[in-house]
Amino acid sequence: MKRISTLFFICSLFAIFISCTKNKNSETDLRANLNVANEIVWSQSEFRFIFNMIIRSQNDSLLQASHLAVIDSALVGYKPSQHKYSFCFTGSMCSDSIHRFGRFEAVSDTCFLVPGSVTTVNFIDYYDECGEFLGFTDSIIFTGTNESNNLVFIQRIKNGMLLKYLSDSVSSIVNLNSETELKISSAGFNNTEVASFLMKGICSGTSSRGHSFQAYFDTLENNVMCPWFTKGIIHFSIKNAAIPTGIISFISSDGCNNRINYDFEGNDYHWTNNPGHLRN
Repeated sequence: MKRISTLFFICSLFAIFISCTKNKNSETDLRANLNVANEIVWSQSEFRFIFNMIIRSQNDSLLQASHLAVIDSALVGYKPSQHKYSFCFTGSMCSDSIHRFGRFEAVSDTCFLVPGSVTTVNFIDYYDECGEFLGFTDSIIFTGTNESNNLVFIQRIKNGMLLKYLSDSVSSIVNLNSETELKISSAGFNNTEVASFLMKGICSGTSSRGHSFQAYFDTLENNVMCPWFTKGIIHFSIKNAAIPTGIISFISSDGCNNRINYDFEGNDYHWTNNPGHLRN
């Protein structure tokens, strides 16, 4: 595939992207753990990016007035009569250092903040440096405001299929189901400069190398204007792996950075959330 050839240089060799590694047992085969951890980070980071873009679009004054604006390297169009936002990417680097291509559309069945409203995200030839989002939908349901005056959303991925680029000429399908609750303060929703949200949920599936996994997270934190998760832990398990469990930690000591830790029962990996790290 020409697309894969173009992007493979950016998502380069695994040996390059580990900044610090400590292996408790160097003879343990950790390939399944790394494969699953990378794909959980990749998929959940993309779903977080999509949610961020929709929230930012709701509060972009130029977009709301003229129905056309640029947000984080995407040309965004808005059709109020259809409650529809279109996000078009041409390969420019986004704020999270990832190059994106193609487009996705977010269409609500009514106004975005009407309790019970469902926003459906459709991917149209949408892909980034590590893979392509195939024909599935991402549903975001606004359930209302809770007792703490937080807006509560449910983001649901059903029968998701991601085409992951494994090498210059080889790709494989990642199958994924995910359900996440996202909470954002009412005040923060109207001020994306300070808006942050909390995520908790579960996901399960089969990785690109055939490993069945389950994961849960409680609670991930993200500032709408920060391109990475800022805090939180994801626990996951892998069927039939040499080490059947793992922990992914996001630790941002300065408030916004792209550092990630993997812990596979004492086998630790410390790196940055860069697309080149996830080609494994």
